[in-house]
Amino acid sequence: MNKPNHRVIQATVAGVSLLVVIVLGLPRFNEGRQLSADLQAFTKLEQEFESTQQRNRRLSRIEQKLHSQKEVLINQNVTPEQISGVRDELIAIVRKHGGSLRLLEIQDGQSRVWGDQGDDPHNRDRPEMGMESEFELHSHTVSLAVTGSLKAALAITRTLSDGYWLVSIETMVLKPRDSTSRIVSLELGLTLFGLTLVPEPVEEQFASL
Repeated sequence: MNKPNHRVIQATVAGVSLLVVIVLGLPRFNEGRQLSADLQAFTKLEQEFESTQQRNRRLSRIEQKLHSQKEVLINQNVTPEQISGVRDELIAIVRKHGGSLRLLEIQDGQSRVWGDQGDDPHNRDRPEMGMESEFELHSHTVSLAVTGSLKAALAITRTLSDGYWLVSIETMVLKPRDSTSRIVSLELGLTLFGLTLVPEPVEEQFASL
């Protein structure tokens, strides 16, 4: 008589124990699952943050590089307002490398609208309508003749061609001054270039006042 009751009691205890495990363990199971999901989300955010940081560093390096290139181009640019200074700098370059100036002529500048793409600065024609940019191209022709050692002549040419200005060497004649000395004569035909913003039309200037 007691055995069936004992079994019932055991079954009841087991059932109650299972229910307690389920009731107490389910929140912890859900909590553990939530913690795992939170950890995965945090890891993903951390990876995205690191990726963003790396992208920002790359963009910063690119920005610094472009800024440096912009500064170089600005310094190389030759505008009409800079021509008097260019004359002085040419004289200084010749003297720095030990040459003697024999001729320096800078012709009056020419200007035209710069094309928005694929333009050739040597082209004297205005770009076609619809292909114009907001910049104006200026060019000045320079005739330069110096004498000195071969080393001096080569150094002067190298300085002018290695990005000192936006310049094109159109002609170059290098020859011994005479048959009895080591002095050479250097004659250069140069074209200096510069870009400036196209001036606003007069009516637009008044409209902005």
